[in-house]
Amino acid sequence: QRQKKMGDRRGRDKAMSLAEAYHASNSLYQKVKDSTLASNSDEYHSQVREAIKAVLVMMKMVDIAGLFSDNEELNDVSSVNLKYVLSNYMAGDLYLNLHDQKVRENCLKAGLSHLEKFLSQVDDLGLMSKEDSQLYKRKGQPGRAVNARAEKLARLKNNRRMAQELKELLRKEKLEADKNGVEDDDDLEEEENERQKRILMIRLAVSESLDHLRFAHDEMKMIQMMKSRRQAGDGGNIAQRKPPPKGRGGGSEK
Repeated sequence: QRQKKMGDRRGRDKAMSLAEAYHASNSLYQKVKDSTLASNSDEYHSQVREAIKAVLVMMKMVDIAGLFSDNEELNDVSSVNLKYVLSNYMAGDLYLNLHDQKVRENCLKAGLSHLEKFLSQVDDLGLMSKEDSQLYKRKGQPGRAVNARAEKLARLKNNRRMAQELKELLRKEKLEADKNGVEDDDDLEEEENERQKRILMIRLAVSESLDHLRFAHDEMKMIQMMKSRRQAGDGGNIAQRKPPPKGRGGGSEK
């Protein structure tokens, strides 16, 4: 009976379309982002691992389908396929939400790897602003102190503007769906609203990824310092950096 259940599960996975895999993984991702569980609890970590597994399955399907190619420009990517650009962001964000100290270093490395792939692809597509591109080159670290505050305030203002634009697009999308009596299907549409919605989601995810880069690189340095101190025999007694708060992901459609 156990073998039959495993066979049935493999059959369902094999039959799942790429669009279904995306929506399944995005649903689990949003569940993590909306979770009120303690970030160091076993139950929360279980949710994160389940979401990571689903996202990685979806990413593998994206690779097999060959949706993206090197030196591709934004105009070459359909509105329907734009949502898959967020897959590396989702994976990176999830890995950074695994706070189990036994595997924390490996999670940081995996998270950073996925985020850097996401940022590199967005940069190649020309979707990254000049300011964000410069911040990306600095691994998310602020520039000179004299410019750091102004840069931070400008980013916050821009993020609020994009979040408001996204909220308005989602509102219009819902009104249109209610008016027509059908649920919006972003797997079939090539309309401009859908494209603008995805572009805003990607740009918001870029901003959050740059913040993640900074915190994750700083935490990696602390872990390496702790290792060095333990090897030196003083126990590595360094205060751990508090992880960044769980915010709404750039891929949120709520």
